[in-house]
Amino acid sequence: MSKINSVTIEYQVRKDICNCCYQRLPESKTSGFREFKFSKENMMSYAQWAEITEDKEEFEVMVEEFVYETIHFFAVDIDDKLIIDSDEITKVKQFISDCVSA
Repeated sequence: MSKINSVTIEYQVRKDICNCCYQRLPESKTSGFREFKFSKENMMSYAQWAEITEDKEEFEVMVEEFVYETIHFFAVDIDDKLIIDSDEITKVKQFISDCVSA
């Protein structure tokens, strides 16, 4: 049985502001789907997930915060809106739960 060391999720980006002149675009532009890979090593160093998973509400908030902040920092322009389906967040929650219980 092999251990999974990462999880990849899909996201989209919506642009409302022009990168050149910083004016609001007449119509928002939404990208196609992109992928972002979370490694077990980086994910586990972000927070004390073992403790956080004990409080379901805190876990829900922390995972969503972690996903959005990480992707926004590494892969999205500051003015762009990040769009992530709840099923993709659920994949990360499951991955963290699996890592903590391993």
